[in-house]
Amino acid sequence: MENNDNTPDVVESEDNVEEPAESTPETVDINEFNELKNKFSELEKQNEELSEKLKNKRIAQRKANQEADSPKTDKLDYAQKAFLNSEGIKEFDFVEEKLKESGYDLERLLNNKYFQQELKDHREAKAVKDATPSGTRSDSKPARTKVDYWIEKGELPPNLPENQQLRREVVNERERRENTRNQFTQNPIVSN
Repeated sequence: MENNDNTPDVVESEDNVEEPAESTPETVDINEFNELKNKFSELEKQNEELSEKLKNKRIAQRKANQEADSPKTDKLDYAQKAFLNSEGIKEFDFVEEKLKESGYDLERLLNNKYFQQELKDHREAKAVKDATPSGTRSDSKPARTKVDYWIEKGELPPNLPENQQLRREVVNERERRENTRNQFTQNPIVSN
């Protein structure tokens, strides 16, 4: 079959022919639709729960890594010191010691009535210590090594090799006191 207009003849086969699409949509049962919708909602909820768990797990892991990376110290940081200062507590060493002993965090320690009592006792003991004079004989060298002791006694220390420097100091102090003493009498005689 040849055509006169020089166009080849097209032979249509049954395999190449497209059938027109159906114009009617599939019908879906409303109950089936609601079931699918409920299943989808449940799956979304499970997905959200799993996402939340995974997020919390990552946060916990990150905190654990940070704690492992940062060195643990028993020293108070600047924020804790500022907080204690605002609470009127300046005994940082005492607080650090009690934190270490108790294992509590700072807030829990400060709310502990036993700690409050120990802090009060510590402050009272410090006040007593501060009020005690520091120049007592128990705090210093024995009295026999002091220049004042030998001057008051009116003698020189024993003539031993270890006392030679002390003997010089006693003599020099006596001379200094003699030269600085008031040359005028304390009870002047005045006639009227």
